[in-house]
Parts: sequence; C-alpha cells; structure tokens
Amino acid sequence: MKKMAIPGKSYPLKKNVLLLEQNATKLAAVQHENGEDYWLVTHGFGPTRGGGSYFSFPILKDSISLEPVESSVGVVQQGDINTNNNVGYLKISPDGTKTALVLPEDGIVEVADFNTTTGMVSNVVSSSFERYNYPLGVEFSANSKLLYVTTNPPKDNSPNKLYQFDLDQIDLENPPIEIASFDQSEGRQLAHYNLQLMGVFMLVFFGNPYQLTTSCR
Repeated sequence: MKKMAIPGKSYPLKKNVLLLEQNATKLAAVQHENGEDYWLVTHGFGPTRGGGSYFSFPILKDSISLEPVESSVGVVQQGDINTNNNVGYLKISPDGTKTALVLPEDGIVEVADFNTTTGMVSNVVSSSFERYNYPLGVEFSANSKLLYVTTNPPKDNSPNKLYQFDLDQIDLENPPIEIASFDQSEGRQLAHYNLQLMGVFMLVFFGNPYQLTTSCR
C-alpha cells in the first residue's frame, strides 16, 4: 500500500495478485502475536496442489507476504466438480489458539492448534469419514472454550443440527452435545453463523452460549 496525501488514506500498488494456484473456499484471519500484523489462513485443495496443507500468509503494515507458512497436517481436501468439500467454513478462535474447519461432502470436522507467532497449525484432531451429515458452519464461543458446528444436508430431508464441543477435551468421535435440530421439511434450516449471530441465536433460543452441556437449551 502507498500512502496518499490525504491523512489516513492509501491505495494499492498492485492488485489481483495470485496467492495460491488452487485452494478451498475457506479463509480466516487473526491478529499476529505482535499486536500489529495479521495472519490470513486458508487451505489447499487437491491431492497435488496443497490439499493436505494449511497456508498462513503474513499481512504486514503495507503488504501481504507472498511466501506463506505451510503446515502439512490434517485430512487431504480433494474432490471434483460434483463434490462440495471445497466449501464449508474455516474459523480461528478469538484468542488465536485454535482453528476449526469442515469437509461437508466427506462429513469431517477438524480442529487444530494455531500459533499466532509462527503461523503454524499443529496437533490436528479430525473426525472419521462421514461421522457428520454434511457439516457446513463452524464457530467458536467468544471465550474460545466451545466450538459450534452446524449441519445442512442438501441431498435428503435429514434434520439440520447444531452441535456443541468442549475444546478442553475435544473428541470428535463421541456423540457431541446436540443443541438444536430443525426439520427441513418445515422450511427451517441451519447453515452458518458468525460469532455475533451465534451469540444472539443461542441467547434468544437456547440460553448461554458460553455454558457447556444441554442445560444451555
């Protein structure tokens, strides 16, 4: 970015710069440990194009680094035009210590540790194949202690689900806490929520979004 004569204004020196040749439609950002810079995090897609890696791009004061930090961990994300593994959400917890993403077509939820100093992703925990019925949305509670996942099956009339996970003892194989279930045949759906909307939704319909167990219903 180059500063303009107008205080507080700037303009890009370059635009339409390709960062990755092929990536999933998953993007998240979080502040760097130094309190000034940021990390832009995405995931590769395809068996030969980084589909097994997270990519963390440093966003500096006046530029974005074209050399990302690559973490080759977790499930390889791949598929063709008839699958939906490239969609779904990638989120980073508010305190910057965790990442979470979903592979809708494969029914996989994945949680990992994130380092805001190095940009590295590590200690991945992934559910088994088709453990969940088309997981689509993910969001952390504002205190970074709980994870929420929504399912939105497009191929049948299975109910949409809202699940809650305890990040202090994450286990993606055991049955999670089911917070809500909506019947699609009645025209109701759960797709995805950002942090603010999730908090409002939980408070209005089910109770405290920071509280674990089904007592928040």
